[in-house]
Amino acid sequence: MMTPRWRSAVERCLRYLYREAQQLGDPALTASLQAALEAIRRPPPP
Repeated sequence: MMTPRWRSAVERCLRYLYREAQQLGDPALTASLQAALEAIRRPPPP
């Protein structure tokens, strides 16, 4: 289980990588990172 602090750190890293992928123009990587960001933003299961 991820602590809120870890979750926040992972989200920051994913956002950075997402921006880099957009600048590179890689649609597959951008879509992958977008899905990862959506998953990390969902509340953890009980």
